[in-house]
Amino acid sequence: MFGGYGIYKDGLIFAIIVDDVLYFKVSYINKTNYKNNGSEPFSYEARNKKNVVITCSMIISFCLSKIATCKF
Repeated sequence: MFGGYGIYKDGLIFAIIVDDVLYFKVSYINKTNYKNNGSEPFSYEARNKKNVVITCSMIISFCLSKIATCKF
């Protein structure tokens, strides 16, 4: 699908790694927090040349410095 690695816990995917970038799955609850701090969603070009955006946002230095308060 996207040529990366999935990270799972208890059978559920919560993060992916693509091209050495870590992306956490986000929801409507925390999506704005990621976006407001410069994070971008993961996207890729499908076989039909359509751009696909999934609900994972890249982890940025802001989030890493505040890891205890980030909502995953």
